Amino acid sequence: MCASCCPRFSPVAMCARASKKIQAWQLRSCSAWTLLSKDQGSEVAGSFVLSSSEYLRFCRAFYRVELYFCLFRCRNSLGSVPFHEHRFFSNLPPWEKEQLASVQDFLELKLSQSSHDVLAHDVEFGELEIDYITTGDNNHFRQLWLSQGVDFIHRLMSESSYNSKKALLKSAFVAGKVDLYEALISPPETDLNDDVPLSDYADEDLAALFPPTESQDKDSDKGPFEAWRVAFNPLPRSAWVMLTNNYGLRERAYVFWDLDRIETYDMMKLFENTPEDSELQRAYDDMDEMRESFEERSKIWQKGGSGYWSKNDASRIVWPTWQDGN
Repeated sequence: MCASCCPRFSPVAMCARASKKIQAWQLRSCSAWTLLSKDQGSEVAGSFVLSSSEYLRFCRAFYRVELYFCLFRCRNSLGSVPFHEHRFFSNLPPWEKEQLASVQDFLELKLSQSSHDVLAHDVEFGELEIDYITTGDNNHFRQLWLSQGVDFIHRLMSESSYNSKKALLKSAFVAGKVDLYEALISPPETDLNDDVPLSDYADEDLAALFPPTESQDKDSDKGPFEAWRVAFNPLPRSAWVMLTNNYGLRERAYVFWDLDRIETYDMMKLFENTPEDSELQRAYDDMDEMRESFEERSKIWQKGGSGYWSKNDASRIVWPTWQDGN
């Protein structure tokens, strides 16, 4: 195994490593709590402290996502990989996969925010038609940059210079890529022909489907399971993870909270009224504007221009200097 690519950390050690850089798990939990506070005002407003179980869930989810990126984006340098990336999470119950989906959404949002200025304005990136709006596995470049992991996204967030951000984004063009989004939405083959809705499964049926794992032995709280069951109750097994219309729930980290917290703040009612879309999806309103910018920036690039483009403003475009006699 490529040690520099895939260091072996425990979930808590990995979380501590990440927290020293961007406190990723803390950002995730705080942003989710802020949204829940806005949903119901003073009932959930104010500061909060994660329980030990909630802390472990956030740490573990970021650890698993980072491990996945490290392992599979390096698979060409690892020689033989003992299992396919789509089966890496096959032993996890769907509510824990939803935790990973929540992390994926969060990292994608941070990537989108920190790269937007460059991707929406740089002439070269406009010529390349790099999509800065589309979410999920239909956006090749975004999945490429996500594949570089938490540290890469942190560096992008930390860069204040436009040129430094662009250089960092371009540095990944030759890097390995793996699609976490696709891996999470790909159901096991055994689920494809099962059209029985979750609501028809008794507790003992679900216990048989998803026998306790080592992680569940350490985290027996029913909060994540109950929140997941409410969200997917009318759906069959093939759709039990990462639904598009559950973006709003994942944005609120709905499968991370303890049952006690869920009951105390009546979160199930909050979840019922959660918007289906997310901050990421609202950017789809600007799709036509993005396509127009591709055309304008491509025209400039074809004429030899580069640099920063804005609509109706070419003051920051850099043109080649032609010396006399050339």
